[in-house]
Formats: sequence, C-alpha cells, structure tokens
Amino acid sequence: MKDMVEKSSNIEINSQDYWQYRFQTDWEINQGREQSRFFSHLALKHLPKWLIQYIKNEKLSICDWGCALGDGTNELAEFFNGNSVTGIDFSEKAIEKARATYQNCKFLCMDFITNNQGPTYDVVFSSNVLEHFKDYLYVLSRIQGRAKKFLILLLPFREYKRIAEHLTTFDFNNIPINLINGWHLLHSVIIDAKAESDSYWPGEQILLIYTRTGILESLRLTLADISLISKVMNERALAERDKQITSLNQMVAERDEQIASLNQMVAERDGQITSLNQMVAERDGQIASLNQAIVERDEQIASLNQMVAERDGQITSLNQMVAERDGQIASLNQAIVERDEQVVALQKQLQDTWASFSWRITLPIRLIKRLAKLLFVKENRYQLAKNIYWHLPRTLQIWLSPLRQYIVLKRLMQSNNKNANKTDNEINDASLNWVDEANKAQRVAIIPCAFEFEELYNQRPINAALYFAKKGYFVIYVAWQWTSNEKLKKGCQKVKNGIYQVPLYNFLSALGRLNMRTDNTSFFLITFPTDHFVKSARCLRSKGFVILYDIMDDWECFADVGQATWYDKQLEHSLVLESDFVIAVSPSLAKKFTCLRRDIEVVGNGFSSNTLNEHMKFICIQEKKQRHETIVGYFGHLTDSWFDWNLLLTAAQQLQTIKFEIIGYGVPDWVHEKVEKISNIKLVGKVLPKDLHKYARHWSAGLIPFRAGKLSEAVDPIKVYEYLFFGLPVVVTGIRHLERYPLVRFAASTEEFIEAIVDVININMLAYQGQLEAFLNNCTWNERFSSIEKKIEKELLRRLYVN
Repeated sequence: MKDMVEKSSNIEINSQDYWQYRFQTDWEINQGREQSRFFSHLALKHLPKWLIQYIKNEKLSICDWGCALGDGTNELAEFFNGNSVTGIDFSEKAIEKARATYQNCKFLCMDFITNNQGPTYDVVFSSNVLEHFKDYLYVLSRIQGRAKKFLILLLPFREYKRIAEHLTTFDFNNIPINLINGWHLLHSVIIDAKAESDSYWPGEQILLIYTRTGILESLRLTLADISLISKVMNERALAERDKQITSLNQMVAERDEQIASLNQMVAERDGQITSLNQMVAERDGQIASLNQAIVERDEQIASLNQMVAERDGQITSLNQMVAERDGQIASLNQAIVERDEQVVALQKQLQDTWASFSWRITLPIRLIKRLAKLLFVKENRYQLAKNIYWHLPRTLQIWLSPLRQYIVLKRLMQSNNKNANKTDNEINDASLNWVDEANKAQRVAIIPCAFEFEELYNQRPINAALYFAKKGYFVIYVAWQWTSNEKLKKGCQKVKNGIYQVPLYNFLSALGRLNMRTDNTSFFLITFPTDHFVKSARCLRSKGFVILYDIMDDWECFADVGQATWYDKQLEHSLVLESDFVIAVSPSLAKKFTCLRRDIEVVGNGFSSNTLNEHMKFICIQEKKQRHETIVGYFGHLTDSWFDWNLLLTAAQQLQTIKFEIIGYGVPDWVHEKVEKISNIKLVGKVLPKDLHKYARHWSAGLIPFRAGKLSEAVDPIKVYEYLFFGLPVVVTGIRHLERYPLVRFAASTEEFIEAIVDVININMLAYQGQLEAFLNNCTWNERFSSIEKKIEKELLRRLYVN
C-alpha cells in the first residue's frame, strides 16, 4: 500500500482520480478482487436467518454501494439468486471491468454523495467503504437516503493502526444507535476475520444492520432474532474466553508431556526389539553362510576332479595333434621350395617384358584406356567429382555448394526410386496395419525418437507427436533400435489415439510401401542425424513429404565425450543442406550452421502443465510463507559430463544454512563418497515428472549448475520452464542464453553462483507472477509446435523435388 501511495503521490487519496488509477493499475495485483469476495462472503455468513429469508421471500432489490470491480456484487447475486442486485461505484474504470466480467448483475457508475438523483433500493449493502471518509456520518446520511427498508454495513472494527486510505476507526464510541429520519440499529455482530480460512483481513470486522421504525414494527421480531453487542458484553465474553483458553492450554501441555513420555518409552522398546531382531538375523545369516560354504566346497572338489580328468584327455589329444602338425609342416616346407622356384622364373619373365621396346611405347595407350574406363562408368564419374570437390579450398566449396546440392539430390532421387520399386519379399514386418492407416490418412507426420513412447516422459519428440495427433495428423512414432534384433517393450502398436509406435527397423523395411503424398502438409521431423534417417529423408522427399531437421543438441560435442557414437559430421552437414526447413533449440546451435544456411529458426523447448500437474502452477509462490527451512534443488540427469559437481559441493559447504535437494539419476561414484561428508546435501534419486511438485513446493530456488562449454551452451533445458512453472527463481551456470528469461540469474563463477543463490531466495515472487504468467503462456509445447506447423504449411523448397 505504501508503494502505491508513493506512485500516486500527486493524486489526492480516496479521490475519484485516485480510485480510477488504482482500479486501472494495481487493484488486481494487490488481490483486490479476492478481498471483495472475502468481505461479501463474510457478511452473508453472519446475516441473521430471518433477514435472509425475508429478503428472498419479498424479493427485495439490493444495491452494493462501492462495488469496485463487482466481485463482491457477484457473491451477493449468486446468494440471492432470485433478487435484483445492482453494483454502484463512482469509478468508470471499475464499472467498465465489472460489466465485462459479470453479466448476471447490473452495474451503474454513480456518486451517491454528490448526486441527489437516481434510483433507491430496498436494501443498501456496503462492505469496507465508510472507513475511507473522515465525515462518515454525513456520508452515512447520504447512502441512507437510497435505502427503503434496510441498510447493511460491514466495517473494520477497532482498527487503531490504520492504513493510509482509512480515515476513520470504528469502535464502541463512535458507532451510532439511531440515524436520522427514524432509522435504528437492529442487529450488530463483531467478527474475528483473521480466524477465517484464507483470510484477507488481519483483525476484526463489525456487521451493522439498520432499519426504519415502521419496518421494525412490522417484522415482529423477538430477542432471539437479534444480536446487539455492547462494550461491556464484549469485554465479559473476551475475559471468559481467555479463561477457557488458559485452561485448555494447560490441559494440552499436560497431555503433551504424557504423550512425550509414552513416545520415549515406545521408542526405547522399539530400539530393544530392533536390536534383538538384528542379532537373531545376524546369527541366521552366519548359519546359512556356513552351510552354503560347505556345499560350495563340495562342489569345488567334484568340479576339480572332473577338470583333472578332462585335462588328462586334452593332453593326449594335443600330443596327437602335434604329431599331425609336424607332418603338415614338412609338407608345406616342400611346397614353399617349389613356389620359390616358380616366383624366380616369373620375375625373370616380367623383367624381360618391361625391358622390351614394345612395352615402353604402349604405356600411354594403357593409361588412356584406364582413364576412359573410369570416365565412361557413371558411378566412377560421380566418385571422381566428389573427391575433387572435397579437396577444393573452403571458399570454392561454398561457391559450388548449390551445384553440389542439385547433383546430390538428383542422384539420391534416382536411388530412392530404385529402392521404392523393391519387391515386397524384402519387407520383414509381419504387421503393416500402420502402413495401411498412413496411406489412408489425410496427412501424416513421421517423428523419430531415442525413447519408446511414454507420455509421462517430457521429451520434445513425444510432445511433438501428441501435438500433431491432436491436429489431425496420423503420427508414425519411430522408436530407436540399436540392432534389428533388439526387442522394444511396446513393440509395433497403436500407443495413443492417432499415434502408432513403429520400431526403427520395421519402419525402414516398410518405407517403400508408403504412398505418394498430395496433401502438401505431411512431413518427416528428423530429431537426430543418423545415417538411417538421412537416407529415409531422401526417400520420403520423393514421396511428397516435407523434410524438417530439428537440431536438439550439439551432437558433435556429444560424440567427443562418447555419448553419440553414431555421429558423422559430414552427414549432418548434408542433412542441414538438404532439409526444407531447419530449426534449432538454442541460438548457439543456429549460429553453428550459419556457414551452410542462414534461415535456421530458433524454437526452444517447452513444458506441459498436464505432465507436471496443472494444479501445482506457482505452488512455490503460494506456500512460501509456510516454509520453516530454506531448500534449493535440481532435477534432471546427473552425469559429470555436464553437471558441475565441484561447483555444487563448494556451494553447499559455504551455505551451511541452506539445504540442497538433488533429484535424478547418473550420480558418479566419487560424488557419493563426498556427499556423505556434507550434511546439507540430499540425493533423492529418480522421481516421475508428475511427482516433482511434492519436492519442488518446498524449494526457494531451482538450480542448473552445468559446466561451461559448447555442450552446455547448446542446450535449452526443459527444467528451466518447469522451475518457473512451479514459481521458482532460477540460478544457472554454463548456459548464458537463459539469462534472457525472467527470474533466471546467470553466474559465471563459483562466487557469483553462491551470491546468486543467496539473492534469489529472498525475491518477492508474488510481484513477478504476472510477468511469469505472460512468459510461460508463450513457452508451452503447443506454442512451440504451432510455429513449426506454420512453417510446414508454407511448402517452399519442397515443391522443387516432388515428382
């Protein structure tokens, strides 16, 4: 509130301009809507039953004076669903937003204080408005004139430390019993608002109900129907309650002592039982171990006796073989002597030929014959041109690149046409339902992945398959196999509506059976540049498919650390040049291939709220006040090829008051030994994506401590979006491009990493929730793949190679 007053210091507090400014800027950010609903609900909860029934039966009209954005008015309208409910406020901006949000209520922009004209209502209701006026009795007389039967007020009570906007404190000394024109206080209730669940007021509220004398006489109420709280009654009630609380606290303390004592006794007995059970188990283990040792020794003796007998047999056999080999050696030595004599004779004959005049003069003719044979064979001409191209200077290679692409693609199309005409006998796939369904489908998407299809795994290709299936594509999800004999758990089957998992070698064998596409939108999304997929792309291009290469990682760097043994740099360059479109997951990957083409678009990774549990969005912001300890964490792969364990261990040792929770798999053995000596690091192990919120909700920050280098700089980790989804600030090393994202802090050294952790755990995340919401809306998988879908529909180069 103080910040808001400073921002609007040139505007008079509580003026019309002031409230116009507030409703237009920070009312919703400061939870104004939630407060309005809370106060209306609080008033309705404490209205006397006879009054509620009277308003409903008589269908009294209701006015909510000072309705703000209409949230409280809507609460009244839903409660009194048969009554006419009107919201009144002097702010045009407030009424404009109220009308746009709630169509079940009527809203008017009027000033009851300065304007004598306008409608009257059976009931005038006002929640937390009158305290904003210094001359509250005058204001009360003005709104009283708009009420025909009842005036209901909900006000802060005994607010002795007022906020800047509140100009009056209401207590027993200034709340009138009688109003002008024969109006009297009929009912009053003091409410402890802070005791309410999800409260938006830290103190007391008082509910006041006034009515005219004539109405009061007609109601025929009894003392049981009304409540009038006096100062003396209130103080007596509070004193009695204090006594009860003191007594109950004493009883609770005594019970706690008894429970603690009994728990101690139970723990001691459990310790004794555990110790005895352990001793029994140890003795049983020793007996079983000794019995097993006896059995093993007997087996070893029998086995050794058998081995001795076998060795005796082998010795006899080997002696026989040695005698046979001696005979063979003698025979071979004789053959060598004969061959040596033949070699000497042939060498003499060859020397005589080379020395002859006719051999020397026919040398050019033989060379011309060899060259002609080389140039007249089509495959030889292609290999010769290929060798010449790759030995040219780099600048000349780039200049000749368009011509090279044309020659390569023409040759590949001819090769693919031959492959497409192979007989059906070459296809080993016994189940080709997916081929028939693909040929019948209006449009087809082929998406390979290194994993089998599992929706819970938040992988980019899996999310792409889900997206395009929802868009009406028949998705062929090609699951990787290292060999044709490798059996996949899910095999070749339909795994979800519109998605068919096909093992790699099933896909390759049946590729020729896919029909020519005429829909212009079927595509092949290559996710890693293996020889299988590059060759498949050339075949599919001839069948009318759009070819996209999605550069998800720096595969060259992975190969350097032994993670992608199949990688071939020249093959990836060919794929970049041959694809209709190329996208990259990070700016550094797009930049890496600018020497080949400059139209590579960056499409980062994303997240799915369904995978993470959509109800857990911003859970860390909501539960921050409830934390009793500071925890920061990480989830993902933990290989020391890119995870900087030394950085994390150093940070944990220097930040002893902060707990580090590490979730994932792949922890090196040397790390286990060091972590055992650091008490504030916990290695949790593997956790499913749907259960991550159970840990992250207790965190104050998310960490991405990656080693600096090309491997890290190339990635766009999905976890950064998941951290932000949970409402966590992020500290990252090794991936500088992530500092573009909101609430992500990049650290270039160990000192900066430690300093950043200390800084971000104290950030008021609630102030950034709107910014995070806007950012995350553009980072969902749906948004990412929507941009890819638009590129596919543009067609571009694909038309050049169809047919």
